[in-house]
Amino acid sequence: MEFAPRRREDSNATARAVHLYVVRCTATFQVGLSLLGLHPFDIARRGSAMLFHRPLPRPSTANAPPAFYRLRDVMRITALSRSTVYRRISEGRFPPPVHLGGRASAWQSAALQAWIDDPEGYRAVKPEH
Repeated sequence: MEFAPRRREDSNATARAVHLYVVRCTATFQVGLSLLGLHPFDIARRGSAMLFHRPLPRPSTANAPPAFYRLRDVMRITALSRSTVYRRISEGRFPPPVHLGGRASAWQSAALQAWIDDPEGYRAVKPEH
């Protein structure tokens, strides 16, 4: 079997085909990396071993309780009125709010949870001056 010499058009067509193949493979590789939560620069920085190790999942903030609750939330959670909340604060039977700055204040979720766990036995700790 005798091979004919390649023409210039054939080599250009082959080069275009190889280029399209490389582009498709690169796009597929990048899609695969994005599904793994990786970026191509991560592979370049850390080497090919990164392909075999998945990154740790980031903690979801969607299910995390808020750090602070405003008065409207406290009234809804505890089923106490505004005046009852502040009366119990003055008596030491409800956690005091934390001042966030300006006129904003809120209750820490941990302090509120301590009151929810034992509403009758809760006693606020008085700060020592």
